[in-house]
Amino acid sequence: MGVEAKRIGTRQQMELAIDAVVAQAGGDVALAATNLTTGETIERDADRSMPTASVFKLPLLAEVFRQANAGGLDLDERMTLRGEDVVLGSGILRDFAPGLQTSLRDLATMMIIVSDNTAANLLLDRVGGPERVNATMRELGLPSIVVHRQIVFGEITTNSSLAEAAPRDLMQLVAMLAREELVSPAASREMLAILGRQRYLEQAPRFVAFRPYAGDFAMTQSIKVFNKTGMINGLRADTGLIMIDPTVQIAYSMVNDTGTDDSYRQEHPSDIVNALIGRVLVEYWWPGEWNPEIAVYPSPYVDALLAQAGL
Repeated sequence: MGVEAKRIGTRQQMELAIDAVVAQAGGDVALAATNLTTGETIERDADRSMPTASVFKLPLLAEVFRQANAGGLDLDERMTLRGEDVVLGSGILRDFAPGLQTSLRDLATMMIIVSDNTAANLLLDRVGGPERVNATMRELGLPSIVVHRQIVFGEITTNSSLAEAAPRDLMQLVAMLAREELVSPAASREMLAILGRQRYLEQAPRFVAFRPYAGDFAMTQSIKVFNKTGMINGLRADTGLIMIDPTVQIAYSMVNDTGTDDSYRQEHPSDIVNALIGRVLVEYWWPGEWNPEIAVYPSPYVDALLAQAGL
């Protein structure tokens, strides 16, 4: 295949592709993305407050590191897992026996890379509860990011009853991380390193030629992904940073709700919607010559989208 002309190379082509994704979704879609190198932005309902699902764990991570930087928390402090701490849903702590001792740093890592609900609740308690996270977000100029409660499934009666945020504010939070402006340069780098170990890559990076275990085998690659996803019922959310060597950094936040499908299946329509958006962003902002063989993975979903958009 090799080098070929981009089908999403102009602003008009990108807009057509995003419009086709939104039309295909058949539900609510909100998006904010920016190329941190050029400053160009792409938005759809970017200021609309939307449920975050587990993406709220990203601002919680920021609060954990803020308090650690201020001396209020020791990331090496160990907490003992009790039976009453365990929360079902995503994560691995639910599968361990009570009595396990783990550091705050390890809890933060599990909260992000496997979206551990038990770890999130333990950390939310440790930092002082939802209002402490919300106050920090307001101080950062990101007031739409609001955490309502711990993960207690009987109290999460609607998609928005856990946490809410506008995509633009979540995108700005990621941009601060990328610029090493969140908490401190060292803290920003450590938080990004945690996000870079993400195991949930079925949304925005799904069709992007990123190999999550490349570093384990000393393999180099031009694409890096740092993200946090969330899902609840038919809603899917993904916020993060896609880096394309040597210069492109794409900060993004996207959320969509395609309807009543709460199956959490691998080919969930809402996963595919966010995957298509991520695929559009990467082709549009890919630097230099477009070589699909090294940039993206082929997919009939992408072929259908491009045909629908007339590209």
